[in-house]
Amino acid sequence: MAKPIHHIEKRVPTKAEEQAEAIGEIMSLIANNREAITTSLEILQELHSTGVLDAVKGLLKTREKVGVLAMGQLNQPNMHNTIKNAINMVKLVGEMDPEKVNTLMSAVMSGLDQMGEQDGKVSKWRLIKSMNDPDVLASIATMTGFLQGMGKEFNTNQKSFH
Repeated sequence: MAKPIHHIEKRVPTKAEEQAEAIGEIMSLIANNREAITTSLEILQELHSTGVLDAVKGLLKTREKVGVLAMGQLNQPNMHNTIKNAINMVKLVGEMDPEKVNTLMSAVMSGLDQMGEQDGKVSKWRLIKSMNDPDVLASIATMTGFLQGMGKEFNTNQKSFH
């Protein structure tokens, strides 16, 4: 019969062996993620060359003072309205149809260009005559639609700026 085992020797790695194993794991991770690490280093280099890293480093070193200043600015009475308005503007921009905005911006730019070509003198007769121009009628129809939509929203929400 076999003898019973009374003592089990547990192998404890030395500090040098633990470090070698940790380095091996890190090297394996680096090899497996070479492209991501290279890209990250390129980004860090660009941030460093533009001075952004220095600014962030300075910000982190003085984070307590900066935090106190930021909180002081945020606690000003008008700042709450500013933040709410900024959030509402971001929501508005997000709800806008990009094609419509593009068309509107192109129309505004074209209108500004045309405005620059005017000689500045408009008689009543010329103004009335311009009402027959299809481009002028399209602009008036667009503005009328805009005003109707805006008025409908005011009436729906019982909001007025009077």
